Amino acid sequence: FIDWYNTVRPHESLGWKYNNLETPEEAFWRKLPEEYLLGMCDRLFGW
Repeated sequence: FIDWYNTVRPHESLGWKYNNLETPEEAFWRKLPEEYLLGMCDRLFGW
């Protein structure tokens, strides 16, 4: 249930400004600053 709720089910509170409903996971990745994403890749791949 938790996986479905966070990854499949769109939430009206997310993305309502753009008429594009998002799941919590999509909103997380959209709002994540690029610096953090690059840092995660660095730790994961050892760049």
